[in-house]
Amino acid sequence: MSELPPAANDETGGRTAPAVLDLADSERSVWAHFSDYSIARYLSEFLFLLRGLLLARVLGPALFGVWSQIKIALQFLQYGQLGVNEALLREVAHAAGAGNEERASGIESTVFGFSMLSAAVFAIVIAAFVLTFLRGWSTELRVAWLMLAVLHALAQLYWFAHVKLRARKRFGQAGRIMVGFALLSSVGGVLAALRYGLPGFLVAVIFSYAAALLWAGGGSTPFVRPRWNLDALRELLRIGFPIMIAGALLITLWNVDKIAVWIFMSRESMGIYALGSYLVVSVMLVPEAVSVVLYPRLMEKSARVKEVGELQDFLTRPSLVLSYFASPVLGLLFLSFHLPIVWLLPRYTPTITPGKVLIAAIFFMVLTRMPQVVLVSLNRQKQLVALTVAAIVIAGGAVTGMILGGYGLVGVAWGAAAGYLAYSALTMVAAIRALEMPGVRAASFIASILAPYAIVFLAVALVLRFVPESEVGLGADITWTMLRCLFVVIGAGSLLWLLARRFGVLPLNRVRASEP
Repeated sequence: MSELPPAANDETGGRTAPAVLDLADSERSVWAHFSDYSIARYLSEFLFLLRGLLLARVLGPALFGVWSQIKIALQFLQYGQLGVNEALLREVAHAAGAGNEERASGIESTVFGFSMLSAAVFAIVIAAFVLTFLRGWSTELRVAWLMLAVLHALAQLYWFAHVKLRARKRFGQAGRIMVGFALLSSVGGVLAALRYGLPGFLVAVIFSYAAALLWAGGGSTPFVRPRWNLDALRELLRIGFPIMIAGALLITLWNVDKIAVWIFMSRESMGIYALGSYLVVSVMLVPEAVSVVLYPRLMEKSARVKEVGELQDFLTRPSLVLSYFASPVLGLLFLSFHLPIVWLLPRYTPTITPGKVLIAAIFFMVLTRMPQVVLVSLNRQKQLVALTVAAIVIAGGAVTGMILGGYGLVGVAWGAAAGYLAYSALTMVAAIRALEMPGVRAASFIASILAPYAIVFLAVALVLRFVPESEVGLGADITWTMLRCLFVVIGAGSLLWLLARRFGVLPLNRVRASEP
C-alpha cells in the first residue's frame, strides 16, 4: 500500500520544503509504474505527432480539418458509456484496496457488458444518421463519416481494456496497447492516406484498433466475460455519471475553441488551427501519466484515512514536479514551435501565432491534473462539474467574441487561454480548500508552482529581445533556434535546478519501502 510522509514544516519564512514522496507499494514502486506508463505514453504520442504532421501534409488543410472534426466527434462519443468506465476506474481500485476481489471482478464484467451494448447502439445510430442526412455530401466525406460508426465501436472496446488495466495497476500491458495502436495507425495510416486519402487512413485506424487489442494481451486477455447485472449497473451509473460529466465538460473546455472554429469558420481554418492545437496539447502527456499512476493509489489511501489533511502531499508534491518539468519544456517549445510548420507545412503557417499563445497558456492546464484527481477522490464531482461549466462559459464567450470581433485564429487562441487560466485557478483553490490546507502552506505552495513558469518565460522574453527570430534559411533558422534554446536552458535551467534542490522537488524518485 502506498504511503506519504507527513508534510514538512510550513513555517519556513514563506518557503515550502516538502518531504520526500514515498509512494512504494508491495508489487512495484510508483516510480517504476510511472516509468512504464510514461515511456509508453511518450512513445505513442511521438508517433501520433509524426502521424499528424505527415497526415496534414498529405491531406491538406481542408481534409485535415475533416479528420479533426471526426476526432472531436470520437472524443464526445466515448461518453456514450454514461460513466461506467469512470466508475470502474474508481471502484475497482477502491475494492482492491479494501481486499474485495469479488466486487472488483463483478464491476469489470458488468461494465464490459454495458460497453459492448452501448458501442453497438451508437454504431447503428451513427450509420443511420450519415445515410439519411448526409446524402448531399461528396462520396469521400460520406464514407469518412460512415466509418465513424466502426471507429467508435472499436474505440469503446479499446478504452474499456485500457481503463481496466489501469485500475489493476497493469501499466505495462496498458502501455503495450498504446504503443501497438500508435505504431500501426501511424505507419499504416500515413501509407493508406497517400494512396486512398482520408477514407484509406480511417480504414487503417480501424485495423489498428483491432490489431492492438488482439496483440496486447501479454499472456492474458484484457477482456472479461460480459455480465448484465441491473442493480450493479445502476450503482455504477450513479457513481460514474457525475465523474463522466466532469470529464465530458473538460473535453468541451479543451475543444471549445475548435468547436467555435468548426461552426463559424471554414474547414481550411479548422485544419490550420487544429494542427497547432494538436501539437501544443501533447505537452499534457506528463501530467496525464502522473495522475494515471497516482489515481488508484490515492483511491486506496482515501478509503482508509481519517483526516483529509493526510492527502495533501498527493496535491503538492506531484504539482511541484509537474511545474518544474513542464515550464522549461514549454519554453523550448515556444522557441522552436515554428520550425516544422515553416519548413515542412508552409500552408499551415497561420497556426504559428495562435499556437504560441496556447503554449503560454497550456501551463495552467498542466497544473489542473492533480486538483482534478483530488476532487474526484474526495467525492467532490458536483463541485468539479460546476467549476468546469464556469470555465467553459468563460472560454466559449471569449472565443466567440474574438471570432465575431474579427480577431481570427489568434483571437480564438486568446479566448481558449482565458478558459484555461480560469479553470486552473478554480480547481486549484477548490482542491486546496477540500484538503483543508493551512493558509500559509497554500500561499507558499502556489508561489512555488508559479515560480518556474515566471522564470522560464522571462528568460524566453529576454532571449527573443536580444536574439530575434530569423527565417533566412532552414540551416540558419535551426542554428539560431538552437542557440536561443541553449541560452534558456543555461540561464533558466540553472536557476530552476537550484530552486528545485532548495524546495526538495528533485528527490521524487527516491522511493522507500512501505507497508505491505
